[in-house]
Amino acid sequence: MAEPNERSGTARLRPRARLVGLLGEDLTSDEPVAVVELVKNAYDADASKVCVSFDSAQSRIVVEDDGHGMDLDTVRTA
Repeated sequence: MAEPNERSGTARLRPRARLVGLLGEDLTSDEPVAVVELVKNAYDADASKVCVSFDSAQSRIVVEDDGHGMDLDTVRTA
């Protein structure tokens, strides 16, 4: 069993189809709202710095933060 403070490892995730829809289409009404949600998630993870950059060469938006995220035990059991 993983220690509660363990930060790496592997786990198989099998989300229900309804959950994938809820997290993808239903939670965000459009692309700008999705970016805002990612930034809000970073601050929910106690980030002190969040960087949003636009990579036009690869047509992508990158959101990076220094938040703590979830430990492995939370991923496995929540």
